[in-house]
Amino acid sequence: MREVVDPAVIAKAVAGHRTSFDMIFLAYYEHIREMAYRRVGRKDWAEDIAHNVYIKLGKTIWAFRKEAAFSTWLYKVVVSVTTDYVRKVVHFPVPEPEPEGGPDGEETIYQIQLRELLKRLTPQEFEAVILVYWEGHTHAEAAVLMGCAEGTVSKYLFEARARLRGLLEAQKTE
Repeated sequence: MREVVDPAVIAKAVAGHRTSFDMIFLAYYEHIREMAYRRVGRKDWAEDIAHNVYIKLGKTIWAFRKEAAFSTWLYKVVVSVTTDYVRKVVHFPVPEPEPEGGPDGEETIYQIQLRELLKRLTPQEFEAVILVYWEGHTHAEAAVLMGCAEGTVSKYLFEARARLRGLLEAQKTE
């Protein structure tokens, strides 16, 4: 997620200016919804999560301290809210997604298989895969967003690839 709001507007929102807060949320809304959708695979859940992010931001924006980019701080809020939402609804953040991608809106067999395989990753492996391979972040950016070392992200990706490779090999023998 990239910075899309002037830092002066962010400073006003942190100070309690309601119009500035609304401007920030509207500017980031699509990014928030897309991040949630990538994690939960359902548009209705992504909308609920975006609404919950709005509420949480309203309660916590005062805590933003410019030690990191606002987008990085917001990303962590979105991941936290998504995790809380998923815990209440399902056991793992890869539920049945809405169909998309096939020629007539149906999921392809590859999308179905990939979704099923991703369900078997640990939450950390899943998050690293989404950040690096789906959202296009570098390992360093993913480390900041996940709150861990860059080497840890590399480890999660290595383990995810190994796990997925093993699962694919097992499917070949079935």
